[in-house]
Amino acid sequence: MIANSQIDDALAKSVGDLLRWKRSEENWQARLKEDHDLIREKLRQMPKTLRTEFDSAHDQFDRIQNRLDSLRSWIDTVVGAAKVVGAAKEDLEADHREAHRNLRELSTQLTEEVEGPLQELFALRQDDQQGTP
Repeated sequence: MIANSQIDDALAKSVGDLLRWKRSEENWQARLKEDHDLIREKLRQMPKTLRTEFDSAHDQFDRIQNRLDSLRSWIDTVVGAAKVVGAAKEDLEADHREAHRNLRELSTQLTEEVEGPLQELFALRQDDQQGTP
């Protein structure tokens, strides 16, 4: 049989093992609680951090969107100005052609109107020169 002293020794050893395990478990539980608190704090902060990062990304997106809108507006302005310049150029070319056509018509009309009197003057002069010795 097992003697009482052996039982007492085994019991004391088991109690010692249980106490060590309990202290180890308490330490593990304390670390787990610290980790849990740390994670909870990180989770509490994370939405703020994520919100801050989201706001920053959103602001950056808005700035990029505004720049793109400004660029589109500038392109529309340049294209509009190019159309106006193109139309003005076409108008100027049409005006130039019209002025050239009008100049030819006036030149022809002037030649026709002046040619008769000039020929008469020329004929009179020749007659005058032939009549005078």
